[in-house]
Amino acid sequence: MFEISTQSWQNCKSMDTSRKHPSVAILHGIIYCVGGIDNEGCDLSSMEKYDPSLNYWTKSASLHKCKGAVATTVLDGWLYAAGGSNGGSPIKSMERYDPITDEWSLVQPMKYPRSYFAMGVLNHKIYAIGGYSSLGETEQCEIFDPLANKWQDLADLNKPRMNHGVTTNSDKIFAIGGQNNCGVLDCIEKYNKGLNMWLIIKHTLNPRTGASVTLVTSQVDNDWLFIIGGIDGSHCYHSSVKTVNWKSIDYYIGSGKSMNEPRAFGGCCAL
Repeated sequence: MFEISTQSWQNCKSMDTSRKHPSVAILHGIIYCVGGIDNEGCDLSSMEKYDPSLNYWTKSASLHKCKGAVATTVLDGWLYAAGGSNGGSPIKSMERYDPITDEWSLVQPMKYPRSYFAMGVLNHKIYAIGGYSSLGETEQCEIFDPLANKWQDLADLNKPRMNHGVTTNSDKIFAIGGQNNCGVLDCIEKYNKGLNMWLIIKHTLNPRTGASVTLVTSQVDNDWLFIIGGIDGSHCYHSSVKTVNWKSIDYYIGSGKSMNEPRAFGGCCAL
């Protein structure tokens, strides 16, 4: 856990299950860690939730079909999980979690199977961005309208990517880093809804894949994107943290306090 006021990292209680490539989301002040891959390389459908006030993890209902390298997001009080892998093959299922009943239910699947991707919410719609398809890294994106219960195609990314981060800020959605068959990526792309196209807005100067990203908003300071850990082009695991100032014209990049341990393919969220 990173305490912004003291600019320091400290350890929290460990999860019950070791996992990489999980997806993490926060709902009603509770942190949910969904899916992932265990130490034996098996795809996980289990979920754990963390109460920061108690520093305690508990198990919750497991997914029905989604598992492995899933993506999650929160919309209108529901936790959504989509995609992942089954025996190494990407899947397109999507499920919705009710925190009151502790139950998952199947909803409209994505148009394209994908794993190692990320989702975000913008204007009450869910965006599925990039990932790994049966043909390799993909630039394909799609958008889900829960009211219409329908997925539609979205403009492709400029660069196919997997193991990247996605975050939203105001009316914008961003894809950060990742990798494809050309190597580890250092660029950030921004989706322009009016033009229905992605624009490359910044190079992070440090190529990263498997980094965790989260947006921290402040009423007294600018909004900051945190790019945490990850693996560079030399396959080196990092504990370093990069920060991006969204409100500066040139998206100023700075450095934050490094973690106590290098790590990649984890998840994070701001509380």
